[in-house]
Amino acid sequence: MAMIKKYPAFSFVFMLCLFAYNPVNAQVRLIRDISYVAGSNLDEQKLDIYVPAGSKIKNLPVHIYVHGGAWNFGDKSTMINARKAKAYTDSGIILVSINYRLSPEFTHPAHIEDCATAVKWVTQNIAKYGGNPRNIVISGHSAGAHLVALLGTHSEYLKAEGLRRDIFKAIIPVDTATFDLTHNQVGPLKRFIQKKRNNAFGRELEILIDGSPISQIRKGASYSPFIIFVTAERDDAIEQSKLFESTLKKKSHRAKTVIVDKGYSHRDMNMAIFDAKSVIFKTISRAVKWP
Repeated sequence: MAMIKKYPAFSFVFMLCLFAYNPVNAQVRLIRDISYVAGSNLDEQKLDIYVPAGSKIKNLPVHIYVHGGAWNFGDKSTMINARKAKAYTDSGIILVSINYRLSPEFTHPAHIEDCATAVKWVTQNIAKYGGNPRNIVISGHSAGAHLVALLGTHSEYLKAEGLRRDIFKAIIPVDTATFDLTHNQVGPLKRFIQKKRNNAFGRELEILIDGSPISQIRKGASYSPFIIFVTAERDDAIEQSKLFESTLKKKSHRAKTVIVDKGYSHRDMNMAIFDAKSVIFKTISRAVKWP
């Protein structure tokens, strides 16, 4: 586990293999509202792609972002616009922001099934936009952090789409206290989160276990490396992040928890994903450049 202060240099073992990469400094081309489910007109099953405008470079690295919102609300464009996406496109990275079906209308496993289907769409289609389907990092904030963690540990959802769990260069969950859904929520927002969690997963233990990333970790499987970010202002999220990291390591998987120093709210952690000066952005942009 590492503690960092605001926007310091960041490094650890996964970053020993970085190679040189020149930013393209391009404007942003936005391709909006692409359906990733054949025959679906649901807005919740669409994605947006932000590409360096005018770039003729092929095989660009790809960052898939999964929004938060307690599985009950949120949208792929809530935190992202062309200006914020430019932090990635200026670094020669294609940004893909996905929606997924929301509760209470839809419940587990609808959210994670959509995330897996969206990833499949990206691997099959991103080359048309100049992206490299073999060079993908996925991140998520809050409920999105829970979903990307579940995507990387559960044996079924990517497999159902014909994909491997280690398809990602890295999986980067940002600020969640929901790696283990079988424990009651704690912290100042516990009643709110518990209500939204019940909307999404119900109360049956079997379903809560199936939806808990920490409960799905298996030894001997190939996992993508995990880099877990959490604000120092959330004791509940720190505890769950550290436990998730240690469980991964005990079963021989690569994982690192980074505690961002106090002064970052839950919302600030999300904004930092799109801030070129932040350690979270720098980690994502370096991760897609690992050999």
